[in-house]
Amino acid sequence: MILLRSDGARIFVTALLVYAVFWNPWLQFSNSDNFVDAAVSLVDTGRWSLTRWPLYEGKDTATARDGRIVPGVPFGTALAIAPLYAVWRAAGGAPVDGWSGLEAVNAVAILLLCAPAMALTAVQVAWLAGWVGATRRGRLLAALLFALGTQAFQFGTMLTKESLTALAITSAVRLALGDGDAWRRTGAGVLTGLAVLLTHSAALLAPLLALVVLARDGARDAAAFVLGGLPLVAVLGAYDAWLFGAPWRTSYSAITGLSTRFAAPKAAIVADFVVGPRGGLFLYSPFLLAAPSGLAAAWRGVPPRGRTGSAPGTCSRRYRCWPRSRARRSSVRAVAHC
Repeated sequence: MILLRSDGARIFVTALLVYAVFWNPWLQFSNSDNFVDAAVSLVDTGRWSLTRWPLYEGKDTATARDGRIVPGVPFGTALAIAPLYAVWRAAGGAPVDGWSGLEAVNAVAILLLCAPAMALTAVQVAWLAGWVGATRRGRLLAALLFALGTQAFQFGTMLTKESLTALAITSAVRLALGDGDAWRRTGAGVLTGLAVLLTHSAALLAPLLALVVLARDGARDAAAFVLGGLPLVAVLGAYDAWLFGAPWRTSYSAITGLSTRFAAPKAAIVADFVVGPRGGLFLYSPFLLAAPSGLAAAWRGVPPRGRTGSAPGTCSRRYRCWPRSRARRSSVRAVAHC
């Protein structure tokens, strides 16, 4: 019980238990098929290719320039799964044979990778809420809202690349914004690079964080951030050049039977992404509307830990949750708990 004395531990355990209760062990997405097949094939054959793609009709697979069938999705998640299967085989476990074997690996990966990753991400969200000024109550509400009231719930109960990406991104932001030296900024760069290996669109975070670090901490720390991420960017470029002919040709451009090109975004697609009923960003995560205040605080370089009205559960001039002096003391204590 001593381990559960901190708020971070309580958030982690609560989210993890809920994810375990609603665990979805079935392979239902072609992305997950690719991840598991690539990991299993790498361990069994020592070669980077998909050997069981006919089981899922080759969905989301890519054709490399040498003709081999490889994942059409980022490779980072498959590499994270591979050690789990390697340990199983080293312990004398039977090799995967057929669809049921892939589903078994998928089920284990959810419990050992995705669920803990999303639970830890909720802890990071609590820290970030405290950084922008939330009291203890606000931090707990923000973490639980994120973990159980957004699409993070799905990411914690299924095998998705977004599970690991979310942890990498929030950890990178914490290292970039929190107190510390250039080594912490280097760590933020490394984690940002890992996020890009897991989900390529996370690259949009890199220049934003670099600008924030530059504005807050100066050129030295910004350079440390960039240097931390560059090796992983080089790895991604080398991978794409090896399999698809050029560093800028990602696996998405080589998805089997699919012709890809850049096009101007359509207003309807952008609107659906933001507020659409199937997966609109702000409908799934309405508290993200408070992000501008946090971004402004990050830019100024002074975390408003004693300020009011910055996150759920904090006090404001019009609506007081409890006396302001108590809120300030609570926020200071809350930051120490995570």
